[in-house]
Amino acid sequence: MAKVFVVDDDGGIVEFIKAALPHMEHEVVLTATSRDEAVKMAGEAFHLGVEVAFVDGDLKSGAGGTEEGEAVATALRQRAPGVKVVAFTAQPDGRYGDVYLGKPARLAEIKSAIETALKLGQK
Repeated sequence: MAKVFVVDDDGGIVEFIKAALPHMEHEVVLTATSRDEAVKMAGEAFHLGVEVAFVDGDLKSGAGGTEEGEAVATALRQRAPGVKVVAFTAQPDGRYGDVYLGKPARLAEIKSAIETALKLGQK
Protein backbone atom coordinates (compact mmCIF):
# COMPACT_ATOMS: atom_id res chain seq x y z
CA MET A 1 0.00 0.00 0.00
CA ALA A 2 1.40 3.37 -1.04
CA LYS A 3 0.78 6.58 0.84
CA VAL A 4 -0.16 9.29 -1.64
CA PHE A 5 -0.23 13.11 -1.65
CA VAL A 6 -2.64 14.65 -4.18
CA VAL A 7 -2.10 18.26 -5.31
CA ASP A 8 -4.72 19.66 -7.67
CA ASP A 9 -6.76 22.87 -7.77
CA ASP A 10 -9.79 20.89 -8.97
CA GLY A 11 -11.48 19.55 -5.84
CA GLY A 12 -13.40 17.04 -7.95
CA ILE A 13 -10.18 15.41 -9.09
CA VAL A 14 -8.85 15.32 -5.53
CA GLU A 15 -12.06 13.63 -4.31
CA PHE A 16 -12.07 11.20 -7.24
CA ILE A 17 -8.53 10.04 -6.49
CA LYS A 18 -9.25 9.86 -2.74
CA ALA A 19 -12.24 7.61 -3.44
CA ALA A 20 -10.50 5.45 -6.05
CA LEU A 21 -7.17 4.69 -4.38
CA PRO A 22 -8.45 2.50 -1.53
CA HIS A 23 -9.84 0.14 -4.19
CA MET A 24 -6.29 -0.10 -5.54
CA GLU A 25 -4.94 -0.76 -2.04
CA HIS A 26 -3.37 2.70 -1.76
CA GLU A 27 -4.21 5.57 0.57
CA VAL A 28 -4.41 9.34 0.11
CA VAL A 29 -2.90 10.74 3.31
CA LEU A 30 -2.50 14.38 2.27
CA THR A 31 -4.19 16.78 -0.16
CA ALA A 32 -3.62 20.35 -1.27
CA THR A 33 -5.42 22.60 -3.73
CA SER A 34 -2.79 25.30 -4.26
CA ARG A 35 0.93 25.70 -4.74
CA ASP A 36 1.40 27.54 -1.44
CA GLU A 37 -0.56 24.93 0.51
CA ALA A 38 1.36 22.06 -1.10
CA VAL A 39 4.76 23.66 -0.52
CA LYS A 40 3.90 24.19 3.16
CA MET A 41 2.88 20.51 3.42
CA ALA A 42 6.06 19.11 1.86
CA GLY A 43 7.70 18.46 5.24
CA GLU A 44 4.50 16.86 6.51
CA ALA A 45 4.57 14.54 3.49
CA PHE A 46 7.97 13.31 4.65
CA HIS A 47 6.78 12.71 8.22
CA LEU A 48 3.67 10.85 7.01
CA GLY A 49 5.76 8.56 4.82
CA VAL A 50 4.32 9.69 1.50
CA GLU A 51 5.79 7.65 -1.34
CA VAL A 52 3.98 9.11 -4.36
CA ALA A 53 2.65 12.60 -5.07
CA PHE A 54 0.22 13.37 -7.89
CA VAL A 55 0.97 17.00 -8.77
CA ASP A 56 -1.02 19.08 -11.24
CA GLY A 57 1.20 21.38 -13.26
CA ASP A 58 -1.27 24.22 -13.55
CA LEU A 59 -2.57 25.10 -10.09
CA LYS A 60 -4.03 28.43 -11.20
CA SER A 61 -7.26 27.06 -12.67
CA GLY A 62 -6.38 27.18 -16.33
CA ALA A 63 -3.57 29.72 -16.46
CA GLY A 64 -1.49 27.30 -18.54
CA GLY A 65 2.07 26.15 -18.07
CA THR A 66 3.58 23.89 -15.43
CA GLU A 67 5.47 26.36 -13.22
CA GLU A 68 3.19 25.74 -10.24
CA GLY A 69 3.73 21.98 -10.42
CA GLU A 70 7.46 22.46 -10.82
CA ALA A 71 7.57 24.53 -7.61
CA VAL A 72 5.69 21.85 -5.68
CA ALA A 73 7.90 19.08 -7.08
CA THR A 74 11.03 21.03 -6.08
CA ALA A 75 9.74 21.53 -2.53
CA LEU A 76 8.92 17.83 -2.23
CA ARG A 77 12.36 16.79 -3.46
CA GLN A 78 14.00 19.12 -0.93
CA ARG A 79 11.81 18.39 2.11
CA ALA A 80 10.58 14.87 1.41
CA PRO A 81 13.43 13.01 -0.29
CA GLY A 82 12.32 9.76 -1.84
CA VAL A 83 8.83 10.91 -2.78
CA LYS A 84 8.22 10.18 -6.44
CA VAL A 85 6.27 12.85 -8.31
CA VAL A 86 3.63 11.98 -10.87
CA ALA A 87 3.18 14.97 -13.17
CA PHE A 88 -0.62 14.80 -13.45
CA THR A 89 -1.47 17.49 -15.95
CA ALA A 90 -3.34 18.35 -19.12
CA GLN A 91 -0.23 20.22 -20.25
CA PRO A 92 2.05 18.34 -22.65
CA ASP A 93 5.12 19.22 -20.58
CA GLY A 94 5.32 17.04 -17.50
CA ARG A 95 9.08 16.95 -17.12
CA TYR A 96 8.82 18.14 -13.49
CA GLY A 97 7.61 14.64 -12.59
CA ASP A 98 9.38 11.33 -12.27
CA VAL A 99 6.35 9.88 -14.08
CA TYR A 100 4.01 11.69 -16.50
CA LEU A 101 0.25 11.08 -16.54
CA GLY A 102 -1.89 13.18 -18.84
CA LYS A 103 -5.36 14.36 -17.93
CA PRO A 104 -7.94 13.05 -18.19
CA ALA A 105 -6.80 9.65 -16.94
CA ARG A 106 -8.59 6.37 -16.43
CA LEU A 107 -8.34 4.38 -13.21
CA ALA A 108 -6.05 1.82 -14.83
CA GLU A 109 -3.67 4.63 -15.86
CA ILE A 110 -3.65 6.08 -12.34
CA LYS A 111 -2.87 2.66 -10.92
CA SER A 112 -0.10 2.14 -13.47
CA ALA A 113 1.43 5.55 -12.65
CA ILE A 114 1.56 4.65 -8.95
CA GLU A 115 3.14 1.28 -9.70
CA THR A 116 5.74 2.87 -11.98
CA ALA A 117 6.58 5.52 -9.37
CA LEU A 118 6.95 2.88 -6.66
CA LYS A 119 9.32 0.87 -8.86
CA LEU A 120 11.44 3.99 -9.37
CA GLY A 121 11.64 4.35 -5.60
CA GLN A 122 13.05 0.85 -5.26
CA LYS A 123 16.09 1.54 -7.44
